[in-house]
Amino acid sequence: MLIYPLARAKEIFRIYRDVTSAAPDELNLVFALATLPDGTQAAAVLGCYAGPIGEGEQLLAPLRGAGSLLADQLGPIPYTAMQSIVENFNPPGMRNYWKSDYLTQLSDDAIDLLV
Repeated sequence: MLIYPLARAKEIFRIYRDVTSAAPDELNLVFALATLPDGTQAAAVLGCYAGPIGEGEQLLAPLRGAGSLLADQLGPIPYTAMQSIVENFNPPGMRNYWKSDYLTQLSDDAIDLLV
């Protein structure tokens, strides 16, 4: 997972759009506006690449190279560990709320509205 300050959300969302619009099926990315366990509001990109590590690194370079990260947690992990990452943001008893949507395209106006 890559975690950025919330103030950079629109910029990172646009990079995310560019990366995902040309991504192969082996790359799965999710953009999230999240509150970290310590209360910090952030923009996060969760990713999984099912292919050679070098190719995944190349595909994710624009997001990693955007700088000013709060955390860069990308690296090889077992698939089951990848599947449990969001559990750290949703501990039992916290009455967490999750909302998502699907868009056919991610325009600048949509990014502005979502952020």
